[in-house]
Amino acid sequence: MLFPSLRGVKVSTLMNKLCICIFSGLVWALSAGSAFGRVDICNEIPGHIDNIAKFTDWLRSDFKYRMEYPDEHQTPVETLRARSGDCEDFAALVLYFMDNVEKLPADIIIVKFRDLHNAHALCVWKNTKGHYCFTSNSRLFVTKKSDITDLVEFFYPDWEKIYFADKNFKRTSVIKRQKM
Repeated sequence: MLFPSLRGVKVSTLMNKLCICIFSGLVWALSAGSAFGRVDICNEIPGHIDNIAKFTDWLRSDFKYRMEYPDEHQTPVETLRARSGDCEDFAALVLYFMDNVEKLPADIIIVKFRDLHNAHALCVWKNTKGHYCFTSNSRLFVTKKSDITDLVEFFYPDWEKIYFADKNFKRTSVIKRQKM
């Protein structure tokens, strides 16, 4: 397992979504509406898939994780058509789904890990109770965490930095882990 510190949590209906993307040791946040233009991929998603739980079930059953070295970012359309990608490709595709199907705000973040030249991309949002939910590749997690640092600490205890980024993946802000 690539990230053994992940702990599963109950899946439920989700609202007010936010997305986190973690890869190559960095955490970046990305706004859904402006990230990828307005290419309509909704026609390529089966019609019965109308919420994030069904979407991630479909991703798990029909898509494959593919690690890339060197890392090359795919657009959501490329990931959908290839039926494969790595963490930031899945996060970008989920972000697109959140914006265009769920019609809810979403972001991507990148988490950098301590002592590793590696990071992970996630799609993260808050549900109606104000708790974070996220996808890691094709898996959906619903948590009781209401603070992004608490969320990252719980699932990725070896994190060093959380990077937020704009639509071009340029860093806009960072949360650094406090020295212990």
